[in-house]
Amino acid sequence: MHLADLDGARVVDGTGRLQGRIREAHCAGGEVTHFGIGPRTLLQRLTGGGKGRRIAWSSVTEMRDGTIVIGDS
Repeated sequence: MHLADLDGARVVDGTGRLQGRIREAHCAGGEVTHFGIGPRTLLQRLTGGGKGRRIAWSSVTEMRDGTIVIGDS
């Protein structure tokens, strides 16, 4: 998987409910540490304002068919 593959990926919780789409990924030491989801994250990236939702990479429980499944975040 490449980092670019995460851009726009669907993020769902354990019940399958859509939480948003990945709009940004944050990395340290060559590894993803957390990612931002939802339209407010995109707005924050474009304008420097707003507060998007960040999800820790450690919350990811599964990746399948372009969808990221998260547990409690």
